[in-house]
Amino acid sequence: MVENILQAAPDDPLHQCTIGSGFNSKSDLLSLSDADIASLTYKDMATGSEESLQVFKINRITILKAWNQYLLAHLTIERVDCIDKSVASLDAYNTFWVSLYDPDNLNP
Repeated sequence: MVENILQAAPDDPLHQCTIGSGFNSKSDLLSLSDADIASLTYKDMATGSEESLQVFKINRITILKAWNQYLLAHLTIERVDCIDKSVASLDAYNTFWVSLYDPDNLNP
């Protein structure tokens, strides 16, 4: 999901703290609690130190989880196929994020 939907390059901290840390499947990522997401870290290549993920990148994971739930509910499907571009794409994710996502109401 991080590579296909969010299009995070291998050097992106979002990629490093998820796929680079062993979160290899969609279910690994979607099962993270808000506390787990907030505590994600990555190794800064310039300094070599462990850094916390930036807030806007934490929000992208939170929105991704909400979008997955939205798709399951509104498409009445059991599993979101991230490879199927007619269901899951960066454009569809961005549309959800901009027009439907409400952090105060996670049941759009």
